[in-house]
Amino acid sequence: MKFTKKNILIISQQSWSKLFVSKHHYALELAKMGNNVFFLNPPDEKAGSLNERIEIIQSKEHPSLHIIYNKLWFPYFLKFHFIKSFHFLMNFHIKKVIRKIGKDIDLVWSFDLANVYPLIYFPKSAVKIFHPVDPPSDVQSIKAAIGANFIFSTASEILDLYKDFNCPKSIINHGLSEVFLNRKDNSVSNPMPRIGISGNLLRHDIDHNVMTLIFKQHPECMFECWGTKSIQHSNVQTEVTSIELDFIKEISSLPNVIMHGVVPTQKLAEEYQRMNAFLICYNLNAKNKLGPNYHKVLEFMSTGKVIVSNYMSPYSEKKDLICMSGNPQDNAELPWLFKEVIANLAFFNSEDKQQNRKRFAEDNIYPLQISRIESVINQYLLN
Repeated sequence: MKFTKKNILIISQQSWSKLFVSKHHYALELAKMGNNVFFLNPPDEKAGSLNERIEIIQSKEHPSLHIIYNKLWFPYFLKFHFIKSFHFLMNFHIKKVIRKIGKDIDLVWSFDLANVYPLIYFPKSAVKIFHPVDPPSDVQSIKAAIGANFIFSTASEILDLYKDFNCPKSIINHGLSEVFLNRKDNSVSNPMPRIGISGNLLRHDIDHNVMTLIFKQHPECMFECWGTKSIQHSNVQTEVTSIELDFIKEISSLPNVIMHGVVPTQKLAEEYQRMNAFLICYNLNAKNKLGPNYHKVLEFMSTGKVIVSNYMSPYSEKKDLICMSGNPQDNAELPWLFKEVIANLAFFNSEDKQQNRKRFAEDNIYPLQISRIESVINQYLLN
């Protein structure tokens, strides 16, 4: 199978929006490669009525990319209380989506850890990929792989959870959009160190206490945050509690924190070039310590600048690239590590260290990751 001139359906837990994560980048890159790509948003569960809607709109990013907006004719809450009934009804909804597309689907590529769209209900003639880029959170995240011909993930610990599925499994690191490459370094004129942070700031697994502590301990640094900071701009369907909202309120009030919100990828790539360092700070609880890996790592690394991070098992042997906490249990040492790095920025941002980071990032651009996935699939299809 050659990933060109194919009809490809991408299934996502996150809707199409300005905030791009792995599935959005894969969809866009596959469209650039000459494929006809359909990006299936999660159902609109917030709409008031139960009038079914399936609408396909051409993306502004690429003419070969189409976004599928859909609304169910039955209550979405069935998923949480009567999953078998929900999936029974989803079978009919999925068939309607396929008819609306009006083309034979060659490849179904699912990032759907919520198991909203079971793979078994898609055409048998299509090759089906299940691609969990994040650790599974419950039994449905495991069952979501049923019907997959291939499973890819970003960490061996995640793949181990799918060991009972009789299909090929491979590790593929996160990808990097080429928009982040070969940009001018604008950090040298900073009067004070600028520290970049990005992602959904409403996530439950951010280590709020440690991140806030680091902000307060370093008034000599300016922390610039990009990503979702309000429910209105979130493309992740998850419950936001007072903990997340209070965290946003507190850090927004600090004099050394700038909240940029969600910006287009092009703008984000430009803004990163002003940074002297980057910070990643998530809770290492039972759920999140399972092979954590974040697509932002490669984006940060593309600048060459030092990254201070919580423990990440996929990078545990690459400490020359990331200044990472060595404790997989908690972030107790992260404030100390951050202080050490900031006090020695010239060393951690030396030319050779920056070039090593840039080379690693360049080796993980999306076209190369897609080519690696294509090679794995062809290896088994030809045998």
